[in-house]
Amino acid sequence: MDSVVPPATKIESQSLHHKLSEPVRIMFLLGAIAAVVMCAVAVVLWNLRLQDLEEAKRELSTLDLLLVEETERAMQTVDLILKNARELIAATGVATADGLVADLGNSDKHKLLVSKIGGVPQVVALAIVAADGRVLNLSRAYPVPSVDISDRDYLIALRDSSAERACKTVGDHDFCG
Repeated sequence: MDSVVPPATKIESQSLHHKLSEPVRIMFLLGAIAAVVMCAVAVVLWNLRLQDLEEAKRELSTLDLLLVEETERAMQTVDLILKNARELIAATGVATADGLVADLGNSDKHKLLVSKIGGVPQVVALAIVAADGRVLNLSRAYPVPSVDISDRDYLIALRDSSAERACKTVGDHDFCG
């Protein structure tokens, strides 16, 4: 025979089912709210990160410009020292190569080289080099040690070109003088 569930038991089972689903719905709702909050936090953090990256780019661009200007000023100082030294060498009035080598290798020229770079931290040393690669005078030491730099790329470039300046490449940078 079919068992018949009394109406009171049906109501109790529906009520029990309703009571069990209420906590599940609350948990689902809380989970959904937590997911929305986490998504909103993620979007806010991403936007803050993008803003920080843009600010860092602006700061690096400004720093880059400042470094370029400072380097340009430093190189202008060095260029002025080299031009002045070149003019002094040209003004010696010596007519022969041997006479010029002797004149440029004396202690007075050494003192002149030392005075030219005094107070200029960008310049470590200043040297007068003959066309054959012999160092004639040096601001670091006197008497000048016997040094031959005829195999250096910057000296070869100056000797082989008609330019007034020779350049040396070190890494990604060119140094001219």
